Amino acid sequence: RPPKLEKKEIVVISNKEVNELVAEAGLVEPEYMGKMLSVIIAFTAHTGLRQGEVFGLRWSDIDYAQKAVYVRRSLARVIGQGAVFQDPKTKNSRRRVSLMQGDVDMLKEYQAYQRAYAEELGDMFQEQGLVFTSMFGCPISATNFNRRYFTPLLKRCNIPEGFTFHGLRHTHATLLLKQGVNPKIVQERLGHSSIKVTMDTYSHVLPDMQQAAVSALEGLF
Repeated sequence: RPPKLEKKEIVVISNKEVNELVAEAGLVEPEYMGKMLSVIIAFTAHTGLRQGEVFGLRWSDIDYAQKAVYVRRSLARVIGQGAVFQDPKTKNSRRRVSLMQGDVDMLKEYQAYQRAYAEELGDMFQEQGLVFTSMFGCPISATNFNRRYFTPLLKRCNIPEGFTFHGLRHTHATLLLKQGVNPKIVQERLGHSSIKVTMDTYSHVLPDMQQAAVSALEGLF
């Protein structure tokens, strides 16, 4: 018989802990990495994008007027090829995700900072239109990013063991569901193939949703 797959427990953090991570990230050196790290964490926690989707974003995917980001590709590392841009994971992964006004303002400020930084570096900065880059404009290596910057940041902020970058995506979904947001909307934001995937993944939120349903009924009857 095939071994039974064990479902890993999802580790999420609070909105307060997200804000603490963002603030502490801004202090990371060198300055460019600190600025980018703080924006990446806030952006990912606010949108629920996968890490590859975040690292694959181009400025042309950001629509300031419509307050939205369009997920059109994902960045992956392929042995022997290096950084490779791929199609999104599923057809539902190619999606439009609405942004808060605060996210729009944050991205505008960061884009202006990146432009000034690139101009200062001149030819040393390899302009590729990417939102998040290495210090020289190249696509980010997820392994290097996590090892050198993200994991040490988690330790400094005393974030629970087991939390990873993907935990920002889980945190986004969990916070939305606990706020009573329709699971179908959460599914669309995450790019899941079906509502079943969303509900199976975040079954830990179901007891809270059940209690909210009972409270709503008590208000009616």
